[in-house]
Amino acid sequence: MAFGPTSWLTVPFENARRAYYADKTWPLELRRNYTSATQALVRIPFEEGPGYLFKGGFPLIMNQFLFWTVYVNFYIFLKNKFFLFWVYNDISYEWCKAVFMGASFGIASFISYPAYHTREMVDLWPKERGGFCTWNNSYR
Repeated sequence: MAFGPTSWLTVPFENARRAYYADKTWPLELRRNYTSATQALVRIPFEEGPGYLFKGGFPLIMNQFLFWTVYVNFYIFLKNKFFLFWVYNDISYEWCKAVFMGASFGIASFISYPAYHTREMVDLWPKERGGFCTWNNSYR
């Protein structure tokens, strides 16, 4: 499937967005003065190097790969398993698709969320030895 080769495509956008919002919390002398996430996306490869946009991207890549693989495969499974609902019964195919897509989305989100949450823990919960945050979760 195409999910493996394309699951890394969201990582640069997510890192540029995080760099833009993190830039606002830094002291004035350390700021890069990004005006938007798009400007951060354009400036980071020249100032930090292109590898910076993919830094810490494995949990996001795993999240994307898991989500889309489970979503599509479970939707196909449901569509193949319950085709009798719209072929022989009087149930609208559009309603069946909506239910199958909703169920597939829910299960895929449930399975892929731990990978995204891992990224949140690493980036947004900085800790020292013993699990205590020196700044009390505020960098101001």
